[in-house]
Amino acid sequence: MSTKIQMGNDEFILYIRKTSKNCNLVNNDLGKKIWEWILSKDDTAIEVRKDEPCLWGDDTPNTGPKKLPKTASQFEFNRALLPDLYDFLDTL
Repeated sequence: MSTKIQMGNDEFILYIRKTSKNCNLVNNDLGKKIWEWILSKDDTAIEVRKDEPCLWGDDTPNTGPKKLPKTASQFEFNRALLPDLYDFLDTL
């Protein structure tokens, strides 16, 4: 079993938008903060793809700077970080 996982900012921002009604950060700022947090915890993390189109498409009415992103970076990082990462997402 691999200790690495591939996930993207689209998944993390979707989680934030669904669980936090008080987050006033735009997607670009959220994405930067998330990537910086991952890098601070896993120096082997890599950005696999940048500006990957999100599966929900860019013509959904739910996209926008303070809604869901149209594109997002995808990362590979240590999957053991997931519980702490989601704790961090809850602070944004």
